[in-house]
Amino acid sequence: MLISTVSVFYNATQIVKRTFFMCVFFTVVACSDAVNTPENTSVEITEAQQPLLSLSELLAADDVRQGLANASITKDIIALETWQTRLLSAADEVYLVPSERKLISGKQGLMFLEFQGMKINYQEAFDKAFFNFEDVNEVFVTYPAFESLHEKGRDLVRKRDQLILQTKVTLEERGYTGDTLAEAKNQWQAAMSQHNSSQHNSSQHNQ
Repeated sequence: MLISTVSVFYNATQIVKRTFFMCVFFTVVACSDAVNTPENTSVEITEAQQPLLSLSELLAADDVRQGLANASITKDIIALETWQTRLLSAADEVYLVPSERKLISGKQGLMFLEFQGMKINYQEAFDKAFFNFEDVNEVFVTYPAFESLHEKGRDLVRKRDQLILQTKVTLEERGYTGDTLAEAKNQWQAAMSQHNSSQHNSSQHNQ
């Protein structure tokens, strides 16, 4: 449930797809010099217009995520319109499929982008409460639009607490003399922080 994982996927996929597109482009150019027929011209156009990225990959970029999150939480329509313009321009550059481009176009597109920003804010708020052992129900109250995700969040909390309880029992069996529950929570947070750091470093390496 780490947001940074999305950035890793986005960067890796972007590199692979751009490399693939370049290979296709140079292959088509080479073939066109040898055989120049109407059929081959049609193939060139079809190959060249294959989408380089999906909409989910465009939205996964760090600057896009931050921009939509900020615009959503402040209800900044002008900022949302700016991001819509940028994304539509990017959509044309990567040959985004028409059905996905339609999702971010017009007034419905602005509502879609605002919703994406709200979703990012919800996830960040949940992650913070989850990591710090705060009441996630307060997050659910703040973001009722994501009710479909609330039960999944509660399930994550249950699994986290079960793991911490198991660690607590293990500490007691090993003769730990301090507050076993507090220590179990500290160990869980340390493991989560290490995992987050590893994911962040991997993301930076792939950029």
